[in-house]
Amino acid sequence: MKKVVLAILAMSLLTPALALAGESDRIAVATNGKTPGDPVSDRTGRSPFYLIYDEQGKFVAAIDNPFQNSRPRPTGSMIDSLTFDDKGTLTGGIATPTREERDKIWDTMFSFFDQWGIKVIVAEEFGSEVVRGFKAHGINCVPFKGSAEEAVKKALQSAKK
Repeated sequence: MKKVVLAILAMSLLTPALALAGESDRIAVATNGKTPGDPVSDRTGRSPFYLIYDEQGKFVAAIDNPFQNSRPRPTGSMIDSLTFDDKGTLTGGIATPTREERDKIWDTMFSFFDQWGIKVIVAEEFGSEVVRGFKAHGINCVPFKGSAEEAVKKALQSAKK
């Protein structure tokens, strides 16, 4: 897990976002493709890409999501390791990161979004922990199902309210 966190940190520091310092109020749309016509991803953390737009809704960049694989996904061996102990309690299965590991991932992720000047993020849905985390860092979550292009229009309308 430490290697994943270090790789994510290195990627975020080397991102072209450094050249964009001073830019702010940008919109990130979690997508399944690299074009504005591509669909919004169902989850922000595991989307393959982020499309970045400026505060007027103009497309800025398509970037690979460096956090897409930062959490373990279930595999056959993980599921096969499910067993019952002598008290009948289900044990084994999917390994979850420790609180410390999760906090490092979150800190790296928020640093990444700060570098890009992201103030709004769009995905089909958000978990309550994600919404709390983004709000605590001044980033508004906008749920939307459709194309990235349509999502930006909704995000801009939401910002005006």
